[in-house]
Amino acid sequence: MDKIRFGIIGAGGIARTRMIPGILDSEHATVTALMGPHKATLDKVQKELADKGITVSTYEDLDQLLSDPAVDAVYVASPVFAHKEQVIAAAQAGKHVLAEKPLALTAAEAEEMVRKVRQTNVKASAAFMMRFQAYHQQIRQAVAEGRIGDVVSTRAQQVFWYPRTQGAWRQEKAKGGGGALMDVGVHMMDLTEFLTGSSITAVTGFVETRTFDYDADDVCNLVLRLDNGAAGYVDAAFDMHPAQGGSFLELYGTKGTIVARDTIGQDDAGSVEAFAVEADGSRRPLLFENKGTSMYSKEVDSFCLSILEDIPEEVPLEQGMHIQKCAQAAYQAAASGKLTKVEG
Repeated sequence: MDKIRFGIIGAGGIARTRMIPGILDSEHATVTALMGPHKATLDKVQKELADKGITVSTYEDLDQLLSDPAVDAVYVASPVFAHKEQVIAAAQAGKHVLAEKPLALTAAEAEEMVRKVRQTNVKASAAFMMRFQAYHQQIRQAVAEGRIGDVVSTRAQQVFWYPRTQGAWRQEKAKGGGGALMDVGVHMMDLTEFLTGSSITAVTGFVETRTFDYDADDVCNLVLRLDNGAAGYVDAAFDMHPAQGGSFLELYGTKGTIVARDTIGQDDAGSVEAFAVEADGSRRPLLFENKGTSMYSKEVDSFCLSILEDIPEEVPLEQGMHIQKCAQAAYQAAASGKLTKVEG
């Protein structure tokens, strides 16, 4: 098998604009099929691919896609409420699974997904693509090498202006599991763990609907306890325009600081300023570079190598379940006003 052949479940939005281009730019994957409920969307994406010389089948039925012998793996980018059924069905049909975050509507659903998927022999991964952003990978390496000492505090922020929009499932708790926390905050929590090499053990903070009139939360402000003793801060909002601040990423260690601007998001962009503190108190710059590589292509190739070489997934489905439990703890903490432990 030279390349992993992907079927795309949910061909609009993020799949069309980000993941499909990422697959086509990757070394180890291609696209052979599309599935979704809207024929017009399928036809549009099919034509876009045909214009690039790529022929794909289209399906409006999940079973038809999963019966296609030209599909080795699926990328699940449908609304969250559909994830559980689709992920489990794909795994039971022998298709490897790369599933978008959040993994499910609830932690209980995520646990069921992991349990049933692991009863099969497929590879399954959670799609936290920001781990593969070039700056983020360099920051992780710098932290692991101790270049800023022991991390004692982190901060991650991403904001959007997302007023009520007709048909926007992310604004409906029953369809997305939540709002700003489930759509954006989960990325910030996963990125905090990735960059520090530590796990979130407890959460407190606010998760609220402050500005808009939809039933999902439009903001979360969280404090995380990490298992290395550090504190992490996460701010995710649907009620702030990116021009007001955009995204920030900060890591403070016992011997230095890393501050990234606009590296959090769907583009391989941004900038990083960092320094180590010398014994005399002077600052020594730490240099990072934007290598211009696609985080989506790197994510896809990482997942494909787990299949081709039969090695563990770099971001296993279990990580998606763990972050789901972190989100659950955040909602519980916001309701109780107390520090809440993350379930093991």
